[in-house]
Amino acid sequence: MISIRKSSIVRNVLALTLTAAMFAFAASSARADIRTYQIGTGSNVDTSASSAGLTVSTSLFNIAGHTFNLDDGQYHSFNFFSIWTDEGQVNGSDTTPQDIIATLDFDLPVNQDVNVTGETVGVISGSYQYGSLSWDAPVIIDALGVKFEVRLYDVTFNWGRHGLNDSWCYGADVKAKVKQLDSWTPNVTPVPTPAALPAGLALMSLGVLRRRRSNG
Repeated sequence: MISIRKSSIVRNVLALTLTAAMFAFAASSARADIRTYQIGTGSNVDTSASSAGLTVSTSLFNIAGHTFNLDDGQYHSFNFFSIWTDEGQVNGSDTTPQDIIATLDFDLPVNQDVNVTGETVGVISGSYQYGSLSWDAPVIIDALGVKFEVRLYDVTFNWGRHGLNDSWCYGADVKAKVKQLDSWTPNVTPVPTPAALPAGLALMSLGVLRRRRSNG
């Protein structure tokens, strides 16, 4: 009877320690999905790709060194740059779309420049005029065990009636959105967590107890 009770105790300890080990492993796996993102010093906006169209100016926010953490499915938005026009009217070639390329320089989690393309155009809508900035599809980066998406928000700027309200104070701020789609740790052998160690000891105890019972 004593042996049976000891065996039952060992089985209970084993079950509890295995459960604790599973929770510890799940927690460590979840933590492994969190990645740190950092913006470098090379971000820029290029509006010189086309000579036609509405003349626009841009100014970057101080984003160099901007750092944030993301887990799978999470996103982070921040001000990237301001855009405006110094023209007072939309006329002539201003209604011709002009290419724009915005580059976000990432230092982390990958050391890579991400280029997002779009276009600016002057718009006349009834008695109103304004500049419009629209972006192409988001850019997806898949490298070094992390997959994330970079999206820029569309804006209108220098809205005015019977003309444009020119100058930067009537411009707009363009936001960037970074969303982590998936993350994993490549080519890494799992290391047992501290909670898994008692489980191993329990297994050893159970084996010793069974050998004693068979010898008796």
